Amino acid sequence: MASKKGSAYWFILPALIVYVILTLLPSFYTFVYSLTNYDGILKLSQLRFVGLDNYIYLLTRDKQMGQAILNTLVWLVFQLLLGNGLAFLFALLLNQKIRGTNLFRAIIFLPVVISSVAVSFVWGYILDPQVGDLNKFLQAAGLGEWTRNWLGDSSTALISIILVDIWKSVGFNMVILLAGLQTIPSDVYEAGKIDGAGPWRAFTRITFPLMIPVLGMVTILTVNGTLRTFDMVYILTGGGPGYETEVLMTRIFSEAFTANRMGYASSLAVLLFVVLFFLAYAQLKMTEQKDTN
Repeated sequence: MASKKGSAYWFILPALIVYVILTLLPSFYTFVYSLTNYDGILKLSQLRFVGLDNYIYLLTRDKQMGQAILNTLVWLVFQLLLGNGLAFLFALLLNQKIRGTNLFRAIIFLPVVISSVAVSFVWGYILDPQVGDLNKFLQAAGLGEWTRNWLGDSSTALISIILVDIWKSVGFNMVILLAGLQTIPSDVYEAGKIDGAGPWRAFTRITFPLMIPVLGMVTILTVNGTLRTFDMVYILTGGGPGYETEVLMTRIFSEAFTANRMGYASSLAVLLFVVLFFLAYAQLKMTEQKDTN
Protein backbone atom coordinates (compact mmCIF):
# COMPACT_ATOMS: atom_id res chain seq x y z
CA MET A 1 0.00 0.00 0.00
CA ALA A 2 2.82 2.41 0.88
CA SER A 3 4.57 1.74 -2.44
CA LYS A 4 1.36 2.52 -4.33
CA LYS A 5 1.03 5.84 -2.49
CA GLY A 6 4.66 6.62 -3.25
CA SER A 7 4.22 5.94 -6.96
CA ALA A 8 1.12 8.17 -7.00
CA TYR A 9 3.20 11.09 -5.69
CA TRP A 10 5.70 10.59 -8.51
CA PHE A 11 2.88 10.88 -11.04
CA ILE A 12 1.69 14.24 -9.71
CA LEU A 13 5.21 15.61 -9.14
CA PRO A 14 5.69 17.02 -12.69
CA ALA A 15 2.38 18.87 -12.54
CA LEU A 16 3.22 20.11 -9.05
CA ILE A 17 6.58 21.45 -10.21
CA VAL A 18 4.96 23.28 -13.13
CA TYR A 19 2.32 24.71 -10.78
CA VAL A 20 4.95 25.97 -8.34
CA ILE A 21 7.08 27.55 -11.08
CA LEU A 22 4.28 29.13 -13.11
CA THR A 23 1.80 30.04 -10.37
CA LEU A 24 3.11 30.05 -6.80
CA LEU A 25 6.49 31.69 -7.45
CA PRO A 26 5.10 34.51 -9.64
CA SER A 27 2.37 35.12 -7.05
CA PHE A 28 4.95 35.29 -4.27
CA TYR A 29 7.18 37.70 -6.20
CA THR A 30 4.16 39.85 -7.10
CA PHE A 31 3.42 40.29 -3.40
CA VAL A 32 7.08 41.05 -2.65
CA TYR A 33 7.31 43.60 -5.48
CA SER A 34 4.14 45.30 -4.23
CA LEU A 35 6.10 46.32 -1.14
CA THR A 36 8.98 47.85 -3.14
CA ASN A 37 9.73 50.55 -5.71
CA TYR A 38 10.49 47.99 -8.43
CA ASP A 39 10.36 49.47 -11.94
CA GLY A 40 11.08 46.35 -13.99
CA ILE A 41 14.72 47.33 -14.51
CA LEU A 42 16.32 47.49 -11.08
CA LYS A 43 18.21 44.47 -9.82
CA LEU A 44 16.87 42.74 -6.73
CA SER A 45 19.78 44.14 -4.71
CA GLN A 46 18.75 47.69 -5.70
CA LEU A 47 15.13 47.44 -4.64
CA ARG A 48 13.93 49.79 -1.92
CA PHE A 49 11.36 48.55 0.56
CA VAL A 50 8.43 50.99 0.76
CA GLY A 51 6.11 49.00 2.98
CA LEU A 52 2.43 49.73 2.40
CA ASP A 53 3.02 53.00 0.52
CA ASN A 54 1.82 51.53 -2.77
CA TYR A 55 -1.40 50.33 -1.16
CA ILE A 56 -1.96 53.65 0.64
CA TYR A 57 -1.48 55.57 -2.61
CA LEU A 58 -3.85 53.16 -4.37
CA LEU A 59 -6.62 53.59 -1.82
CA THR A 60 -6.29 57.33 -1.18
CA ARG A 61 -4.70 59.27 -4.06
CA ASP A 62 -4.90 57.38 -7.35
CA LYS A 63 -7.72 59.16 -9.24
CA GLN A 64 -7.14 57.12 -12.38
CA MET A 65 -7.65 53.95 -10.39
CA GLY A 66 -10.90 55.40 -9.12
CA GLN A 67 -12.00 55.93 -12.73
CA ALA A 68 -10.99 52.35 -13.57
CA ILE A 69 -13.00 51.00 -10.63
CA LEU A 70 -16.03 53.10 -11.64
CA ASN A 71 -15.84 51.87 -15.24
CA THR A 72 -15.53 48.28 -14.04
CA LEU A 73 -18.59 48.68 -11.81
CA VAL A 74 -20.60 50.18 -14.70
CA TRP A 75 -19.47 47.25 -16.86
CA LEU A 76 -20.51 44.83 -14.13
CA VAL A 77 -23.98 46.35 -13.75
CA PHE A 78 -24.62 46.10 -17.49
CA GLN A 79 -23.38 42.51 -17.58
CA LEU A 80 -25.47 41.44 -14.59
CA LEU A 81 -28.70 43.15 -15.63
CA LEU A 82 -28.62 43.23 -19.43
CA GLY A 83 -26.21 40.38 -20.20
CA ASN A 84 -27.55 37.86 -17.72
CA GLY A 85 -31.12 39.04 -18.33
CA LEU A 86 -30.78 38.30 -22.04
CA ALA A 87 -29.09 34.98 -21.28
CA PHE A 88 -31.98 33.95 -19.02
CA LEU A 89 -34.55 35.09 -21.59
CA PHE A 90 -32.84 33.14 -24.38
CA ALA A 91 -32.59 30.08 -22.12
CA LEU A 92 -36.31 30.23 -21.35
CA LEU A 93 -37.25 30.62 -25.02
CA LEU A 94 -34.90 27.91 -26.25
CA ASN A 95 -36.01 25.48 -23.56
CA GLN A 96 -39.35 25.14 -25.35
CA LYS A 97 -40.03 22.06 -27.47
CA ILE A 98 -40.28 23.78 -30.84
CA ARG A 99 -38.47 23.31 -34.14
CA GLY A 100 -35.25 25.20 -34.77
CA THR A 101 -34.15 25.59 -31.16
CA ASN A 102 -30.87 23.75 -31.74
CA LEU A 103 -30.02 26.10 -34.62
CA PHE A 104 -30.70 29.21 -32.54
CA ARG A 105 -28.72 27.78 -29.62
CA ALA A 106 -25.73 27.33 -31.93
CA ILE A 107 -26.09 30.84 -33.37
CA ILE A 108 -26.23 32.50 -29.95
CA PHE A 109 -23.35 30.38 -28.61
CA LEU A 110 -21.12 30.91 -31.66
CA PRO A 111 -19.48 34.19 -30.47
CA VAL A 112 -18.30 32.40 -27.31
CA VAL A 113 -15.93 30.14 -29.26
CA ILE A 114 -14.46 33.02 -31.30
CA SER A 115 -11.25 34.56 -29.98
CA SER A 116 -11.71 37.83 -28.11
CA VAL A 117 -8.93 39.30 -30.23
CA ALA A 118 -10.76 38.41 -33.45
CA VAL A 119 -14.04 39.74 -32.06
CA SER A 120 -12.35 42.99 -31.07
CA PHE A 121 -10.84 43.56 -34.51
CA VAL A 122 -14.13 42.77 -36.27
CA TRP A 123 -16.16 45.10 -34.06
CA GLY A 124 -13.44 47.73 -34.27
CA TYR A 125 -14.01 47.75 -38.02
CA ILE A 126 -17.81 47.79 -37.64
CA LEU A 127 -17.64 50.76 -35.25
CA ASP A 128 -15.04 52.67 -37.28
CA PRO A 129 -16.32 56.24 -37.87
CA GLN A 130 -15.08 56.38 -41.48
CA VAL A 131 -15.58 52.92 -43.01
CA GLY A 132 -17.59 51.16 -40.31
CA ASP A 133 -20.74 49.30 -41.27
CA LEU A 134 -22.75 50.74 -38.37
CA ASN A 135 -22.41 54.35 -39.53
CA LYS A 136 -23.04 53.29 -43.13
CA PHE A 137 -26.25 51.56 -42.05
CA LEU A 138 -27.40 54.62 -40.10
CA GLN A 139 -26.75 56.88 -43.08
CA ALA A 140 -28.60 54.52 -45.43
CA ALA A 141 -31.54 54.47 -43.01
CA GLY A 142 -31.73 58.28 -42.99
CA LEU A 143 -30.28 58.53 -39.48
CA GLY A 144 -27.08 60.33 -40.41
CA GLU A 145 -27.29 62.57 -37.34
CA TRP A 146 -26.80 59.46 -35.20
CA THR A 147 -23.43 58.60 -36.75
CA ARG A 148 -20.43 59.23 -34.56
CA ASN A 149 -17.00 58.02 -33.55
CA TRP A 150 -18.34 55.26 -31.34
CA LEU A 151 -15.01 54.31 -29.78
CA GLY A 152 -13.50 57.80 -29.81
CA ASP A 153 -16.38 59.65 -28.18
CA SER A 154 -16.21 59.64 -24.39
CA SER A 155 -20.01 59.42 -24.18
CA THR A 156 -20.25 56.20 -26.20
CA ALA A 157 -16.86 54.45 -25.97
CA LEU A 158 -17.45 52.50 -22.75
CA ILE A 159 -21.00 51.44 -23.53
CA SER A 160 -19.94 50.34 -27.03
CA ILE A 161 -17.30 47.97 -25.64
CA ILE A 162 -19.68 46.69 -22.97
CA LEU A 163 -22.30 45.82 -25.59
CA VAL A 164 -19.67 44.00 -27.66
CA ASP A 165 -18.67 42.02 -24.56
CA ILE A 166 -22.30 41.15 -23.84
CA TRP A 167 -22.74 40.00 -27.46
CA LYS A 168 -19.76 37.68 -27.03
CA SER A 169 -20.53 36.29 -23.56
CA VAL A 170 -24.33 35.97 -23.49
CA GLY A 171 -24.21 32.54 -25.16
CA PHE A 172 -21.99 31.08 -22.43
CA ASN A 173 -24.34 32.10 -19.63
CA MET A 174 -27.32 30.98 -21.71
CA VAL A 175 -25.94 27.43 -21.93
CA ILE A 176 -25.44 27.25 -18.15
CA LEU A 177 -28.94 28.56 -17.47
CA LEU A 178 -30.43 26.26 -20.11
CA ALA A 179 -28.77 23.29 -18.44
CA GLY A 180 -30.28 24.40 -15.14
CA LEU A 181 -33.75 24.69 -16.66
CA GLN A 182 -33.52 21.20 -18.09
CA THR A 183 -32.83 19.73 -14.64
CA ILE A 184 -36.22 20.90 -13.35
CA PRO A 185 -38.52 17.83 -13.37
CA SER A 186 -41.52 18.09 -15.69
CA ASP A 187 -43.64 16.55 -12.92
CA VAL A 188 -43.37 19.83 -11.00
CA TYR A 189 -44.90 21.79 -13.87
CA GLU A 190 -47.63 19.18 -14.36
CA ALA A 191 -48.53 19.44 -10.68
CA GLY A 192 -48.66 23.22 -11.08
CA LYS A 193 -51.05 22.93 -14.02
CA ILE A 194 -53.33 20.71 -11.96
CA ASP A 195 -53.38 23.43 -9.30
CA GLY A 196 -54.34 25.99 -11.95
CA ALA A 197 -50.97 27.70 -12.36
CA GLY A 198 -50.60 29.66 -15.60
CA PRO A 199 -47.30 30.44 -17.37
CA TRP A 200 -46.48 33.49 -15.22
CA ARG A 201 -47.32 31.76 -11.95
CA ALA A 202 -45.33 28.70 -13.00
CA PHE A 203 -42.35 30.94 -13.68
CA THR A 204 -42.57 32.88 -10.41
CA ARG A 205 -43.45 29.91 -8.18
CA ILE A 206 -41.50 27.08 -9.84
CA THR A 207 -38.91 28.09 -12.42
CA PHE A 208 -37.33 31.13 -10.78
CA PRO A 209 -37.06 29.71 -7.22
CA LEU A 210 -35.49 26.49 -8.50
CA MET A 211 -33.07 28.45 -10.70
CA ILE A 212 -31.73 30.67 -7.91
CA PRO A 213 -28.62 28.48 -7.24
CA VAL A 214 -27.76 28.44 -10.95
CA LEU A 215 -28.36 32.18 -11.24
CA GLY A 216 -26.06 32.69 -8.27
CA MET A 217 -23.30 30.70 -9.95
CA VAL A 218 -23.74 32.63 -13.20
CA THR A 219 -23.57 35.89 -11.24
CA ILE A 220 -20.26 34.92 -9.64
CA LEU A 221 -18.84 33.83 -12.99
CA THR A 222 -19.96 37.14 -14.50
CA VAL A 223 -18.31 39.18 -11.74
CA ASN A 224 -15.14 37.11 -12.07
CA GLY A 225 -15.01 37.56 -15.83
CA THR A 226 -15.76 41.29 -15.68
CA LEU A 227 -12.98 41.95 -13.18
CA ARG A 228 -10.52 40.19 -15.51
CA THR A 229 -11.59 42.06 -18.67
CA PHE A 230 -8.54 43.23 -20.61
CA ASP A 231 -8.04 42.24 -24.24
CA MET A 232 -11.22 43.78 -25.65
CA VAL A 233 -10.57 47.16 -24.03
CA TYR A 234 -6.88 47.13 -24.90
CA ILE A 235 -7.52 46.40 -28.59
CA LEU A 236 -10.55 48.63 -29.16
CA THR A 237 -9.59 51.77 -27.21
CA GLY A 238 -6.46 51.14 -25.15
CA GLY A 239 -8.33 52.64 -22.19
CA GLY A 240 -9.12 55.90 -24.02
CA PRO A 241 -10.29 58.41 -24.92
CA GLY A 242 -8.49 59.80 -21.91
CA TYR A 243 -9.24 57.24 -19.23
CA GLU A 244 -12.93 56.87 -20.09
CA THR A 245 -12.69 53.12 -20.81
CA GLU A 246 -9.89 52.23 -18.39
CA VAL A 247 -10.71 49.11 -16.34
CA LEU A 248 -8.80 47.30 -13.61
CA MET A 249 -6.74 45.02 -15.83
CA THR A 250 -5.78 47.74 -18.34
CA ARG A 251 -4.83 49.95 -15.39
CA ILE A 252 -2.49 47.26 -14.08
CA PHE A 253 -1.01 46.78 -17.55
CA SER A 254 -0.40 50.49 -18.15
CA GLU A 255 1.22 50.97 -14.74
CA ALA A 256 3.49 47.96 -15.26
CA PHE A 257 4.54 48.30 -18.90
CA THR A 258 3.88 51.94 -19.82
CA ALA A 259 4.74 53.81 -16.63
CA ASN A 260 7.30 51.15 -15.56
CA ARG A 261 5.90 51.11 -12.02
CA MET A 262 6.04 47.37 -11.47
CA GLY A 263 5.84 47.70 -7.71
CA TYR A 264 2.67 49.75 -7.81
CA ALA A 265 1.15 47.53 -10.52
CA SER A 266 1.90 44.54 -8.31
CA SER A 267 -0.09 46.11 -5.46
CA LEU A 268 -3.05 46.50 -7.83
CA ALA A 269 -2.70 42.86 -8.86
CA VAL A 270 -2.57 41.70 -5.24
CA LEU A 271 -5.80 43.49 -4.35
CA LEU A 272 -7.48 42.09 -7.46
CA PHE A 273 -6.25 38.62 -6.48
CA VAL A 274 -7.81 38.98 -3.03
CA VAL A 275 -11.17 39.93 -4.55
CA LEU A 276 -11.07 37.06 -7.05
CA PHE A 277 -10.04 34.63 -4.30
CA PHE A 278 -13.13 35.42 -2.24
CA LEU A 279 -15.31 35.19 -5.35
CA ALA A 280 -13.85 31.78 -6.15
CA TYR A 281 -14.43 30.69 -2.55
CA ALA A 282 -18.05 31.84 -2.73
CA GLN A 283 -18.51 29.97 -6.01
CA LEU A 284 -17.06 26.80 -4.47
CA LYS A 285 -19.38 27.04 -1.47
CA MET A 286 -22.36 27.65 -3.72
CA THR A 287 -21.47 24.60 -5.80
CA GLU A 288 -21.12 22.46 -2.68
CA GLN A 289 -24.49 23.68 -1.40
CA LYS A 290 -26.11 22.89 -4.76
CA ASP A 291 -24.64 19.37 -4.74
CA THR A 292 -25.89 18.84 -1.19
CA ASN A 293 -29.39 19.98 -2.08
